[in-house]
Amino acid sequence: MSDYAAQREERIKKNQEMLKKLGLAPTPKKKKKAPKRKKSSGEPVRKSSRRRKTLFKNLRGAQETKADDDEDFVPNEQVEDDEEDDAVYYDDKPHRAMKTTNTVQDLTTEGSHFEQILKVENAKTGRSKCRKCMEKLEKGELRVGMQAWIMGRQSMTWQHPKCFMENISFTREATGRGKCKISKKSFEAGEARLSLRSHTATSNVKLTLLPLCLRSFVKAVSEEKNSGDIEPHTWNGYEILEKEEREVVESGIKACSDYSHEDGDTSGKENIRRRKGAVKLAKEPGNDPVSTQPESGKKTKTGGKVAWKWGGMTCLGKLLPSRESGTHCYAKTHKGNIKTLTKGKSYWWMVEES
Repeated sequence: MSDYAAQREERIKKNQEMLKKLGLAPTPKKKKKAPKRKKSSGEPVRKSSRRRKTLFKNLRGAQETKADDDEDFVPNEQVEDDEEDDAVYYDDKPHRAMKTTNTVQDLTTEGSHFEQILKVENAKTGRSKCRKCMEKLEKGELRVGMQAWIMGRQSMTWQHPKCFMENISFTREATGRGKCKISKKSFEAGEARLSLRSHTATSNVKLTLLPLCLRSFVKAVSEEKNSGDIEPHTWNGYEILEKEEREVVESGIKACSDYSHEDGDTSGKENIRRRKGAVKLAKEPGNDPVSTQPESGKKTKTGGKVAWKWGGMTCLGKLLPSRESGTHCYAKTHKGNIKTLTKGKSYWWMVEES
């Protein structure tokens, strides 16, 4: 250490001693610590500061809408720093509404109950398979359908009539908690019942409602060739039935054949979905559709309905006489669109002239 530095330190010490005697010596200040806030046990843990800042940055940049149940909500509201530090954030997910269906049906409506359990029709395509033998059902072949859980959803499953009869059985209620698929009434413990099975589904029906359940099936099988004979004594579990119960079954099968075939249509046409707003198509024109058109080369101011081919479909419209020219006619569709029709072309024709 140099002489100058040594002298400097001595002077500093003397000055500090003099200040202490005079009571002017500086005292070190203690740092004030903010009291820690206590969190309630039921309060969830906050997210990290970085994640909160990112979250608020995204929220400020995004367009916000006022909620229906939040009257005090202000879009794009800026949050103060103090409020942001004390805020607690939740990751609430919206609850998906449960899909509920009412399966109870009025027993007075004819033709509506057996459709819930059975659907008897001729196959519209050749793509379906029998769920018993896993063989293809040819187009036009008689098939019996039942709702079952398949491929992650409730869907119609099909069977051959012979295979379906192998899945018909007679059982007895064990606990008394089961219910009839048609009437929704509970079975008594030990009561005999008719069980219908398809794939993973089994439907139980009271013996007294056998005609209501099987009448379409019995009628269709009796008229179809090579579909097998309906013999209840060959069905599984027939031997467990008592004499009175067997009489109920035999009389029920006999009653099925006495019903009219009006509610047992097997054409499958009732399952075809109609397009909304579908219009009845016009009849095809004759050999010369041009002869029905207004005369070319002048304005005839002809009105009425016209039809034209477009995209393999037949469309309908009404002529607009005020917009007709010597070479073109104009038609308005049911949707309000305007179609330009060239005179002398065979793709359109008059349906009804007014």
